[in-house]
Amino acid sequence: MITKFPNRPTKDVAIVGAGFSRAISPQFPLTDELGDLAVLAANVARDPRIPSEGFYDGTFELWLSGMAEDQPFLSLEENLENRALFTRVTRGIWTVLTHRQSAALATPAPEWAYDFLSVCHVCMSHVISLNYDNAIECLADGHSLWDFDSSLRADHTDVINNQPPAVETFGYAVARTFRLLKLHGSLNWYWISGDQVGSSIQRWRAPGIFGAPTPDDPEGRHRMLPSRDPFLIPPSSTKSTYNSNPLSRELWSQAFDCLREAQRIFLIGYSLPNGDLTMMNMLGEACQRRDVRIVVANPDPDPVIERLKWIGLSENQMEVFQGAECVDDLVESLRAECAVAFSDRLREWKCDQNLPQVGSLMVTWGQTIETPIWQQFTVTGVSKHDDVIELQLANHIEPVAPEPAQLNQILDLVDDARCVVALMPNSRRLPVIGLWTADQPAGDQYRWISLTVAGRPGPQ
Repeated sequence: MITKFPNRPTKDVAIVGAGFSRAISPQFPLTDELGDLAVLAANVARDPRIPSEGFYDGTFELWLSGMAEDQPFLSLEENLENRALFTRVTRGIWTVLTHRQSAALATPAPEWAYDFLSVCHVCMSHVISLNYDNAIECLADGHSLWDFDSSLRADHTDVINNQPPAVETFGYAVARTFRLLKLHGSLNWYWISGDQVGSSIQRWRAPGIFGAPTPDDPEGRHRMLPSRDPFLIPPSSTKSTYNSNPLSRELWSQAFDCLREAQRIFLIGYSLPNGDLTMMNMLGEACQRRDVRIVVANPDPDPVIERLKWIGLSENQMEVFQGAECVDDLVESLRAECAVAFSDRLREWKCDQNLPQVGSLMVTWGQTIETPIWQQFTVTGVSKHDDVIELQLANHIEPVAPEPAQLNQILDLVDDARCVVALMPNSRRLPVIGLWTADQPAGDQYRWISLTVAGRPGPQ
């Protein structure tokens, strides 16, 4: 039997926007910047319908929505011309973001981004993305998010729950992890334009990981996905043909359900622009007459706060992280919070006589024969400095001198401890945020206690 402790799912939901991806890499453009670049890439800058002063204060999303949907005051010909312009600019968005994403993947991602996924994984959180890029999927593929229940490593397919299905999917085992809901489509999703049934929507392969991008294969993509266009949904009303297919409606329904149940909602690099009316309406409805906490991480949070007030939230429901390092600061706060929660639950473990007090300690990102040695570390010592329990590690698995430290050594020190920290061989200090273990064959003892840390493994 697998025992996960402590690993209580939270009711936290993160909504990430363009500012989240920009915090990962400066290659990712913000929304209005993307609009200006897409217009140039589509070679339509001279079109009189393009604002001569460019896009600013979220006007690109408003403009894009206006071009995507028929307007009652325009003639049939004018609406068709607008949709043609929208299609050209959408292709420009795809061209710009594909190029910028490749440039971003050529360099490593910041460590806080992997820490964020670690926390989401342990807490089984929901992440709602309004971005077209594949940053989160690439982070997941470059991480080691281990599901001890299934003995599988979670990758981007598990993160999005294989929705939409990959073009080369032939059945797969699902690893449990956090859930990513991409409400505006994705750079690697394709469809036959106007398909209201949604049967043509399929996912092309992921573009690699940060530090090691995978070259695109346009010839293979056209062979496997003939006559398909990028499935990029404009931030418009639900009456759009983009949102009338079953996949889009299911993703939006899941997002609404998790928002209605959320105790905290994080707006990370998402400005809640006026052009995204569907998202504003859904968030307002989900938070209506509820004491939900809203956490805003934005370099310039004031406009976001005003829009939250407009949909019915009060300022005393809000917590704000601002400034250039706001996303990094938020993730550091979440890491610390998760580490404190782990210590609290260890104290519960100590008081529960039905739970064993011994077991050899290991910091691990998964346990298979193929797992690289630098992803598993035996704990060889436990000490305490002030209110922090520190774990000394050796880069090996089998018990050797010195003997592996035991769970009871942590439990003896946990009464007034704030957190437990693993001292990695490369000098990183990674907080422990979860614990996984399995019964002995006899069923009454524990062999290895596998500790989960916030952060990803790395060669020593």
